[in-house]
Amino acid sequence: MNLESIAGFVEGFGVGFLASSPVEWMIHKHLLHAPKKKRNFLSRMPSEAHEDNHHHFYDGRQHYYRDETNKNAVSHFSPSDVSIIAASAALIGYGYNAARASLGSESSWERVAGFTAGAMVYYTLYETTHAIMHVLEQERLTVGKALGDAIQAGKPDGKLRLPKPLLDEIRTRALDNLSAFHASQNRACLYAFPAEIEQQLDAALSYNHQRGVILEKIQPAHVYLAETMNNLTSLSEKRGLAKWRFQMYKTIRKSPVFAWIDNHHFLHHQKYGANLNVVLPLADYLARTKMNSSKAVLTNPAHWLCPNAPC
Repeated sequence: MNLESIAGFVEGFGVGFLASSPVEWMIHKHLLHAPKKKRNFLSRMPSEAHEDNHHHFYDGRQHYYRDETNKNAVSHFSPSDVSIIAASAALIGYGYNAARASLGSESSWERVAGFTAGAMVYYTLYETTHAIMHVLEQERLTVGKALGDAIQAGKPDGKLRLPKPLLDEIRTRALDNLSAFHASQNRACLYAFPAEIEQQLDAALSYNHQRGVILEKIQPAHVYLAETMNNLTSLSEKRGLAKWRFQMYKTIRKSPVFAWIDNHHFLHHQKYGANLNVVLPLADYLARTKMNSSKAVLTNPAHWLCPNAPC
């Protein structure tokens, strides 16, 4: 393979990857979230599977992560859909190559192959990222549920709300504490939470109490965090939650890129017309459907989620 062939493949790959963002946006908006009164033979089944099924069961406020209520809900494309996606990518890549040739560039099958590869890498990232957010991050559900049950004395009512950024920080720290405990067998490692986390949790609990969610006297945040860690230690001993899946989760969760994409997608599950891209929100910016998903926005109680929604 000569340099021209490599250059053609690299060019096609880059264009195919970037072009996938607007394609994903259009599919998500017009096929997966078609208005019920405007659904046709092309959009009816995709919209029913995605908006009516996936979004119904993976509710952004109650059941964003896989649990007993949504464990059977399909959150990915079928193998036949993948075949259609691959074939469509190859056809579009062929069209792109033909367009380049009409402008004087030499036709190159490597450009077509690169375009197809770029589009399929984008699709693979879409499925992988989406699965991690909802399915493989069950550890987030486990930590959140332990915390929520500690706060509500094991009687969840689905009304407790906590900020997602705070829950993410607590979950990440809880997994670190569990790993440190299993490595040293020093129980003091379980309860090492920064004062900032405790202060934020105290403020959130006070807000819930004002709303009438927590009826009993509020304990200091460190009491609930300690009870949470005691329960997680028991669970991890029974189910092995502190082993390889916890380690995988910890690595992914600490990635700023993943945290940014995760928060971006989380708001899509609250407002279907916003944040339609999952992998690369280029089209969201261009189409002005990008909804601010910064920590400052997610600390607004309007976007808080329930950590221990009843199943």
